[in-house]
Order: sequence, then structure tokens, then C-alpha cells
Amino acid sequence: MAKCELAERGLLMCMQIAERTLQLGVALGVSLATVLALTSGALPQLFTRDPAVIAAIGNIFPWVILSQPINALAFVWDGVLYGAGGFEYAAKVHLLHPLYCSISLPPIHHDLTLLSLAAWVF
Repeated sequence: MAKCELAERGLLMCMQIAERTLQLGVALGVSLATVLALTSGALPQLFTRDPAVIAAIGNIFPWVILSQPINALAFVWDGVLYGAGGFEYAAKVHLLHPLYCSISLPPIHHDLTLLSLAAWVF
């Protein structure tokens, strides 16, 4: 859709479409984060009754909740990029990202880092 608009009406229209899509993405991310926050007590119990697992989920769940608006924006930007014909750029980023993460993240254990690199690349 964005590529079509770029050809027909120009850059301004494309920017308006991208801006509106980003607004909707933020709204969706905040809405999902709100739903997760409101159900954070009951949601883990749908999958397990183990108190240790529920406690572990309780430690991680706030990060999951906080990441939802960011995740939604990432998906929107992917869509805008693909819609504008940025497939080559996206392919290069997807190839370089695992290497960057493996190098920049502090290795917990040498074997774990190699395993992570192998899993991300292949």
C-alpha cells in the first residue's frame, strides 16, 4: 500500500500512512500490555500450578509487559519498510543482527555463546 501511494501521490502521503500506522501500533502495544498487566496474576495459572514456575514467571512477566509497545512498533516498522520496498535492507539487517548480538552480549559461558551463534545463524 505504501509503495503504491509513493508512486501515485508522493512522499507526504506515505509519511502520513506510516505515522498513522505507528500510532495504531503504539495503541495496540499499550492495549496488549494493559491486558497482560491486568491478567498477570491469573494468566500463568492457566498453564501451570507449580509454585516455582509461577514465581519464575512473576519475575519475568513485568519485562514482557513493558516490551509490548516496543514489539508492536518493531512490527509496524517492518511493515512500513517492506511496504516501501526495503527488502534488500531488511535482509542485510537480518543477516547481521545475530552476529552483532553474539559479539555485543557478554558471554555467560563460551560454549553457550557458540551455541547461541549457531542457533541464530542457522
